[in-house]
Amino acid sequence: MKSLKGRIGANPVSVSPFHHAAAGAPPTIIFHGKADKIVAYWSADAFATKMKAAGNRCELVGFDSQGHGFFYFGRKNGKSKEAVEAMDKFLVSIGFLQKKEQPKKDRKKIATCLRCPTFKI
Repeated sequence: MKSLKGRIGANPVSVSPFHHAAAGAPPTIIFHGKADKIVAYWSADAFATKMKAAGNRCELVGFDSQGHGFFYFGRKNGKSKEAVEAMDKFLVSIGFLQKKEQPKKDRKKIATCLRCPTFKI
């Protein structure tokens, strides 16, 4: 732990989410690559387990074959779309966002637009 302390400039326990998991924490969602070589997946799993044991809502969404930062937009073979969809679902479930209803397609209206000479796709 001494080398880690030197790298981060603080006692690792003081910045460890696991060591701060306690009752009364806000609802939490974690996105973690199961192939992460920087922060081991088991550490996120241990945190989620401890949060739930303390009576908190904590969801761990693991992504197979994904490493650290896999959800960054534009990253090759990343899963940003899947992460955002899971995040939206979670935020709706806790009442932070309202569910967005998908508009129903109006076939007659679309057909009319397609016949219009000024309509461009």
